[in-house]
Amino acid sequence: MTLRSLHLHSPSARSWLLALAMVAAPASHAASLTLDEALRLATEHSPALAAAKAREQGAQAALETALAYPNPDLELASGVSRPRQPGGTSGRNEMLGLSQQLELPSLRAARREGAEAGIVSGTAELGNAQLNQRTL
Repeated sequence: MTLRSLHLHSPSARSWLLALAMVAAPASHAASLTLDEALRLATEHSPALAAAKAREQGAQAALETALAYPNPDLELASGVSRPRQPGGTSGRNEMLGLSQQLELPSLRAARREGAEAGIVSGTAELGNAQLNQRTL
């Protein structure tokens, strides 16, 4: 692969170029790196790997959200009534309401299955990013 065919805009290519520059630097300007150290540094500072890890963690959070039950809603209201016609009585109005959303089991199962598929996808994407990091 020539430098011309290398996609310099990809985060993993920049990580590799940085690691290569550190390895190729003269000994008077920088400490020498072993290949394992250069690979470790490229892996630790790879934006592509960080993004893939974040997407995997986001997929896990989506599953936790999908498995959670909705919170109940509590409503409180208070006010004063004034008559619009003569002879009416004024007074105080108070209201208390409690509601709980009930989901259909099929909707809940579909949301859980979608979140689980997102985890599988995120894990595969992270594995792919790790593999690409090692083979560039």
